[in-house]
Amino acid sequence: MALEQIKATLAGTWNIDRDENLDEYLDAIKIGSVKKQVVKKLKPTLTISVDGDTIEVKIAGGPADVMTVKNRFKLEETFIADAAGVTGEGLTKFVDGRLETDVTPKDKDKPKQKIIREVVNGELVQTMLVGDVTSKRIFKKK
Repeated sequence: MALEQIKATLAGTWNIDRDENLDEYLDAIKIGSVKKQVVKKLKPTLTISVDGDTIEVKIAGGPADVMTVKNRFKLEETFIADAAGVTGEGLTKFVDGRLETDVTPKDKDKPKQKIIREVVNGELVQTMLVGDVTSKRIFKKK
């Protein structure tokens, strides 16, 4: 049931439209200044697909998609996650029509993250939470 709902609402290719509070989020996850500048300049495409019981979330940006992050996982099972260049253990649940991923970084100096993806008024909203910092990336369906 959840996978069918994900296919119906979240699956597809989405283009970035706008960001909210991205600088503060990048500071909160403690990425370097050079990588921060690169991330801010990219205009990523987000693709969500479902194959059997496996979900893939791919974010690609830059010329020839030079900056590509792919996460493949099954709901409610831990996986190796890459969240904005921070690698760790991820766990994704489908709650109230949203994909909610918690990431615990391998590097203990990096903070835990929560990433929520949901469709609001026809746009895919990716909310990223780190400590008391909330950032959003809003995508439009391609």
